[in-house]
Amino acid sequence: MAIQYDDSSSSDVGRIIQVVEGRRTAQGFITTTSFTNIGLSATITPKSGTSKILVSFNSGIGSNNNGNRIVIRISRTGNDNVYVGDAAGNRTRSSVGTVASSNGENCANVSCVFVDSPTTTSAITYQMQGKLQSTSGTGMVNKNGEDNDNSIEGRSASSIVLMEIAAT
Repeated sequence: MAIQYDDSSSSDVGRIIQVVEGRRTAQGFITTTSFTNIGLSATITPKSGTSKILVSFNSGIGSNNNGNRIVIRISRTGNDNVYVGDAAGNRTRSSVGTVASSNGENCANVSCVFVDSPTTTSAITYQMQGKLQSTSGTGMVNKNGEDNDNSIEGRSASSIVLMEIAAT
């Protein structure tokens, strides 16, 4: 079913219907061994139940503990496993590979793009979640683990972009 717009055009398959962005510029922390929201999310209300949602996110993740691994996933309202790898033994299902910092000076760029089929016209929220391998350190969002106050230490921003795409 095509969506008719005010300019008399319609939504052909593949047309971008709407774009929503969520942004986090503040620094944050990941402190638990269970998935928790890191403060990066965006909500979209699809115009059609057959639409696809292109999800794209990017964030800087660091650690203040050498070797402490950080696992990242994207969850969607009602579905924590919207885009994760297959289950295998005790391995954690995640949206991107495990982030492991060899020292506190690193801030890894974590990004992912995927297409979701939520089959709804209700508001849905996508959010980035993280968890630690152990609580012996802290995961950092938008900064490295040492976070020294000098000109070579960077602070980054994170974003999530949702694009509704006409499907049928």
